[in-house]
Amino acid sequence: MKMSRLFRKTLIGAIILFGVIATATSILSGWNLYSRLTDEFRSKGAAIARSIADSSVETLLYRDPSTIQALLDQALEIRGVAYVFVVDAQNEIIAHTFVPAVPDEVLKISSGAQSVREGTAITDLRIEGMGDFINVSSPILAGVAGAVHVGMDRKIISDDIRSAVIRQQLLMLAIFLLSVIAAYIFVNRISRPLTKLAHYANRIAEHGFESAANSRSDIASLPVRSDDEVGKLAQSFIYMESTLRRYIGDLQRTTAELEEYSQKLEQKVEERTAELREKNVQLEQTLQQIKEMQNQIIMQEKMASLGGLTAGIAHEIKNPLNFVNNFAALSVDLTRELRDEIRNQKDKLDAGAIDYIEEILDDLELNVTKINEHGKRADSIVRGMLLHSRGKSGERQPTDINALLAEYVNLAYHGMRAQDSTFNVKIESDYDSSIGLVKIVPQDISRVFLNMVNNACYAANGKKQQVGDGFTPTITVRTRNLGDKVEIRIRDNGKGIPKEARDKIFNPFFTTKPTGKGTGLGLSISYDIIVQQHKGEIKIETEEGSYAEFIIILPKEPA
Repeated sequence: MKMSRLFRKTLIGAIILFGVIATATSILSGWNLYSRLTDEFRSKGAAIARSIADSSVETLLYRDPSTIQALLDQALEIRGVAYVFVVDAQNEIIAHTFVPAVPDEVLKISSGAQSVREGTAITDLRIEGMGDFINVSSPILAGVAGAVHVGMDRKIISDDIRSAVIRQQLLMLAIFLLSVIAAYIFVNRISRPLTKLAHYANRIAEHGFESAANSRSDIASLPVRSDDEVGKLAQSFIYMESTLRRYIGDLQRTTAELEEYSQKLEQKVEERTAELREKNVQLEQTLQQIKEMQNQIIMQEKMASLGGLTAGIAHEIKNPLNFVNNFAALSVDLTRELRDEIRNQKDKLDAGAIDYIEEILDDLELNVTKINEHGKRADSIVRGMLLHSRGKSGERQPTDINALLAEYVNLAYHGMRAQDSTFNVKIESDYDSSIGLVKIVPQDISRVFLNMVNNACYAANGKKQQVGDGFTPTITVRTRNLGDKVEIRIRDNGKGIPKEARDKIFNPFFTTKPTGKGTGLGLSISYDIIVQQHKGEIKIETEEGSYAEFIIILPKEPA
């Protein structure tokens, strides 16, 4: 009789299952046997080592090598013992069973190990050319007289396990053959009626559902005559066929409706996503516009307030200040004319009176000169405020930023030299020639460069005056091409910017210079020119006591 597919599959499954169980059983039993034999060999080695250690105390103390060697040779006859050697308290081997010489691995153990003081030590050891061993060491007189090392051969464990596994596999094979015979009988009784039912299912599959739906007598046409679960399965199959046909029709209609709904839903999701994406873009643009408007409003309010203040100052102070400056200069001229007249009339005046008048005139001329000097100082402050409140920008022009920076570095240097003949700083420059032309307002940017280089020169020179001749004041200017932007760095090795002043460094009228040395408007004007007018950036890198570096980033083209 031809063997059915179900029977073949069931039989193959039983064989595979039995093979898996047999393999797992063999591995588990082999591992258990390996663990048991390993523990047994360790215990056996420990017992042998302790026995030799207890027996060789007196012999070792009297240094009788022949007697110790006899004990070791006797222990070597025990099954599983591969080697035995004894070391003294200095870890020197005094007796062993190795032929012809002690392996290097054993020498490393004996020379590198610490003395065993108490208890038994068990380690694994591999000896080239001999195999793997369990090395068991036991102290002699608590390690005072040395130690005994016994090596148990792992190969014997492997041989015992191999023999046991072979016996077990033979037993399992016998059980397997009996199981195959029983499975054949059992599976054959189940698979025959199922095979008949499968033939009926194939007929329905070939001729459609109508072949089994004409009448209830179709059940009798099944080649199945049993009244057990297989017969009930045949009847259930007929009922399942009619029910399945109805369900398939419903499922097809539902699937079509779902596909239509899914297409509409995807279309709505895409439309909604596009709307949301457009709204997000609009929101981002609106937010950017709001930020720009806020900055413009803040700038306008600041400029309006400062403009009002400047207008008041110009109205209330400028005219009186001009009178002070003009009459101070005139008073200087009058003082000089009076001195000349006194010199012309000195023959008619008392010599003592002339000297006294000269002293008064000197004091008067000095006072008037100071008035004129500080009046001009006040006038420069007012003019700086007027420039700051102007808030206007000139026309942008393609400019060689390297040439502009070099020109105003040179101008600042010579300007400082003109004020103080002792002034001298080292200037280091590194200009990136790949930058090209940058569209800026050159007269405004030049004011920024001049102001920052002046500040750098002032800081570096001030530190030199404090430190002395051992310090070299240095100004470093660099430019770098950033693609669509250009970076300018102006660095000095002065005292740096104090931490408490960094947040206020760009505020109007804030200065770290002594009174009379700065107006506090230079960096504020520079910030407005770079950030507000040219849409650039100004950053500060500084370390108090070491350096300060201003970093200017300008776009090459206006936004």
